Amino acid sequence: MSFSFSGTNDPIMRTVTNYADGWTGYAIVSWIKSNIINTNKGWFRTHDNGDAVGGMRYDSTGASGGGDDVIKWGLYANDAQQTVESSALAQTTNLQFLVGQWDSIGTGGDVELWIDGVKDVLTSTKNFTGTIDGTGHNQLCIGRGSKDDAGESWNGDVYEVRIYNRSLSKAEIETMYTLCGADKIFHGLQAHWYGSYLAGPGTTIPTTAAFIKDLSPYNCDLTADAANVLVAESPLRRSKVLV
Repeated sequence: MSFSFSGTNDPIMRTVTNYADGWTGYAIVSWIKSNIINTNKGWFRTHDNGDAVGGMRYDSTGASGGGDDVIKWGLYANDAQQTVESSALAQTTNLQFLVGQWDSIGTGGDVELWIDGVKDVLTSTKNFTGTIDGTGHNQLCIGRGSKDDAGESWNGDVYEVRIYNRSLSKAEIETMYTLCGADKIFHGLQAHWYGSYLAGPGTTIPTTAAFIKDLSPYNCDLTADAANVLVAESPLRRSKVLV
């Protein structure tokens, strides 16, 4: 199951406080499917205006690398947006598994993008050390990117979004891709939203247990029971076959 956005409806939103501020590692994991290519539309951002922490979107022409139909994502740190751009022609209308990650140690400071389980050769790169600056980033938006204005949204489906406070290994990323969301990779997991639990456009992301898992506050520890609930009957295993 997934949640579909038409390109003109409101995103799904969650109020937070200084999102990811001070983190020394970060990974955003998402399964998405776009209805269009050659677009600037996005499916995740953390700020209503200005730069985003962990924002991810399609970009019709990379401003830095010059690639056509790229994927762009980045973090805010050291008083600058640390944004990378994928290889050219990365946009697709097929189901797509994406991991954007950075870690002062785990990735050697490189901002990485993985597409369908493979590390991408970027047309525009960034490397930095230190911590993420999440000051003032107080809103999570699923279904809207940094180039989408009010009244605009992602045009397609969002199947799953996960946030980790660390980078993932090559083996972990490959496992996530192979198992289509049915893995049990919990270390560093801070939030996990998928499928019909994405509530609906223009709504607020709930914090109840029925919402699978919104692991707020960010430093919450997963128990074995919570972990089992988290991956119960992953919808992606069916979705990848059906799409």
